[in-house]
Amino acid sequence: MTDLTPNAGPAAAGTTVAITGTNFTSDATVKFGTKAATDVVVNSLTKITYKAPAGTAGSVVDVLVTTTAGTSDNTAADNYTYGAPTVTAVSPTHGPAAGGTTVVITGTSFTADAKVYFGSTVVASSDVTVNSSTKITVVSPAGTAGETVQVKVTTDAGSSPDTAADDFTYDAKTPVIDSISPSAGDPDGGETVTIKGSGFGNDEDEVRVLFGSVEAEVEDVNSTGTQLKVEAPAGTDGTVVDVRVITDMGTSPNTQADDY
Repeated sequence: MTDLTPNAGPAAAGTTVAITGTNFTSDATVKFGTKAATDVVVNSLTKITYKAPAGTAGSVVDVLVTTTAGTSDNTAADNYTYGAPTVTAVSPTHGPAAGGTTVVITGTSFTADAKVYFGSTVVASSDVTVNSSTKITVVSPAGTAGETVQVKVTTDAGSSPDTAADDFTYDAKTPVIDSISPSAGDPDGGETVTIKGSGFGNDEDEVRVLFGSVEAEVEDVNSTGTQLKVEAPAGTDGTVVDVRVITDMGTSPNTQADDY
């Protein structure tokens, strides 16, 4: 046996399945695990069609063809999964809006031909790896900053239902500095500097500010994440450094607005 189409279906009996292989004869019988398939039709030496018996949702069974010459070998190609897939966890549960995050999806009834959606966006097949019937690794597509989407797995047996376990959130945009005031200070440091921009968060314990390579002490972050107050560290007289704001969403890009 070389192929099953489809290789998944509902737990109820009656799904029509086609087997591709070799040396099929008119006396062939088909079993799903220990259960016999019904309405078996040997179309040719290389194709058999039949109806799958009922099974247990989430189970994977071996489909075997038997003739007077023997029984087909048990291979990955003969696996049939009962029931629509389910998603029980995604890890991590968030990533940048630009995409590119490696996400592990845990669940049941995943098949080799599974498609993965982040909201309405289908993940490119080249970015989907079906590791097993309970694990898929994907690379997240681009999304909208701040949006939470459903991660959905679809197979021939159906699509995973929407639950809180399949939520993935696209992070708010990375920090951006619009202005620094004052933009110069004493080389001994100690001056309070106000940084305005966006994406700073709202917790002074979760944001870092660097003046060049030296970390400044964060004194305050406003509730909207648009203004920081920091104590400028000491520096070298006459030098100009880039000020960078760092959160778990990323690091502010280098622009003329961040010079101190």
